Amino acid sequence: MSIPDINDYTSIGIPKSGISQTDELFVLSAEELEIISKLEPNTALLIEHKDEHINARYLLNTNITLIGRNESADILLDDNTISRKHAEIIRLSDGWEIKDLASLNGTYLNGERIENIVRINSGDKIMIGKFHLIFFTDKHK
Repeated sequence: MSIPDINDYTSIGIPKSGISQTDELFVLSAEELEIISKLEPNTALLIEHKDEHINARYLLNTNITLIGRNESADILLDDNTISRKHAEIIRLSDGWEIKDLASLNGTYLNGERIENIVRINSGDKIMIGKFHLIFFTDKHK
């Protein structure tokens, strides 16, 4: 086994690439599946989980959803590893995108650090700091 290079990790020790911590087994409950199936058109849901437990659900029903540590953020993730204005989820006429707002520790989509703006799809895994979020749209049926 080789020793990891310091350049392979962010400043808080998250791998820059490769297998993400969000690749752990996570199974949606019947309640979560029912909530997802009832999403209105052009809405989405972020489910925050840790291990096998759901910590929070966030309904995305605006054109821009700000995620960060600032109290004015639409989704407040209160942790020092999160920038005040960390990322945005943007609703388009034909889907959704996520944009990292030049955060210090980065935003990860399916285990890969995103540098700017990236298309997101239902079932995608987002990691911001220690927070693991799964993205679902009304089309995940």
